[in-house]
Amino acid sequence: MPSIELRGDAAAAPAEGGSDASVSPTVLAAAKNMFSHMPLTDRFGFLLAQGSPVPKPSAVDVRHEKTRLRKWTKSYRRALLEPPHDVRVLSRRERKRLAWRVSKGVPEPLRGRVWAVVGGGLEQAAARAHLYRELLARSEEPGALPKGAGEQIDLDLKRTHPDHYMFSVGVHASGDGADGGGASSGGASSGGGESSWAHNQPEGVRLMRRLLRAYAVLDPEIGYCQAQNFVAGALLMYAAEEDAFWLFVSLMWACNTRHMYTPTLSLLSESMDQLATQLKRLSPKLAKHLEAHGLHPSLYAASWFLSVGFDGSLPFELSLRCLDLLFHERSLLPLFQVSIALLLRNRDALLATSDTGALMQATRALTARAVGDDVEGFVRYARKLKVKLPSEFTERGRASPPLEVPPRPASASAAATAPALPSDHGAESADAAAPASEAEADDEAPPTPRSDSWRYVPASPRPGN
Repeated sequence: MPSIELRGDAAAAPAEGGSDASVSPTVLAAAKNMFSHMPLTDRFGFLLAQGSPVPKPSAVDVRHEKTRLRKWTKSYRRALLEPPHDVRVLSRRERKRLAWRVSKGVPEPLRGRVWAVVGGGLEQAAARAHLYRELLARSEEPGALPKGAGEQIDLDLKRTHPDHYMFSVGVHASGDGADGGGASSGGASSGGGESSWAHNQPEGVRLMRRLLRAYAVLDPEIGYCQAQNFVAGALLMYAAEEDAFWLFVSLMWACNTRHMYTPTLSLLSESMDQLATQLKRLSPKLAKHLEAHGLHPSLYAASWFLSVGFDGSLPFELSLRCLDLLFHERSLLPLFQVSIALLLRNRDALLATSDTGALMQATRALTARAVGDDVEGFVRYARKLKVKLPSEFTERGRASPPLEVPPRPASASAAATAPALPSDHGAESADAAAPASEAEADDEAPPTPRSDSWRYVPASPRPGN
């Protein structure tokens, strides 16, 4: 951001016909220069292509959002915005009203705070003071992360929300903005390629790397699984780094999505089977048609569950609405309702398609017809669906996160206490030691490979926001 310098007479003299509070020409010129370098984004911070019209909300929409924000802050100030930050201080009637308001969408300015309170993130953080800093320190120790987790995190950083200003190397590249802004400069691979990425890594990417590495230390059974990066990135758009970490922890543990990311992806596999069962109950004809063509939900719905659609498989606003509900209900039910609603709203088109290849393509393009520009109407429709999940499915594996940093693996402890090598032997010794270290890790705890049948492939491109 350019510095604003006020020179004597320009700063002191009021504009003709104005008051002492008038803005000087110097300030106006500096402000014009600053804003001319800022990238154009939509209301969620995603870069717009150069020359694209900037979407502007109508006066009616602005008034509506202001009214919603005023009602939220008035009704829930003592529960959400002031101590004790606990919805249990609300009456039963107020909690019921809160659930209704959440189903209609949390106002943008309050989203991070509401997620933290209703999802348990604030409660988790309060019970584990200083734990995040300890996890960060541990995550930088040699061998502290589960095998392969650090490398996979670094690989996925570049392809996580590259069209969002927080994670776009183009916006942060030259110190003065994004060369006019636009999606064309937003990708991590644009411009100077690997060199540009290494030297101009966006702040959002650094924060996401720290968050994901810290979680991999906290939960070595999971470590890191692809698709977690998209969720972590979305949380960082609405919360500061440590707050976003505890939101991520509460989503994994309190909302019981953690087993979606185990090496065997056990909960994802069960969820896909459960989705097939629910579809068969609500629309037997459509379920039979898809089954006859060999289209199991795992072929089109996995990313809706793994990444909550933040990989671009769902419109961004719809993914946010899913998070509103996930945090409030601490259940996977909203994801099932949204998934089945997407299928039911495309039922006629799907039933009319008899070619398997065309049907597969149709299941990967459900949102345009089902959602369109009416996210509110779609969510209202989805929430009315009578999806009934068995309790043994929803509660299986539910637990609380650790209260302290887990013990170091034996190989990591040895690496942390090993004497430093002479500087002139650095590169050769490190190369020679690497195979031995990996062999020790293999002997100690061979990782279970994530199932190839559930290999994660991010959706592209992102549906319109």
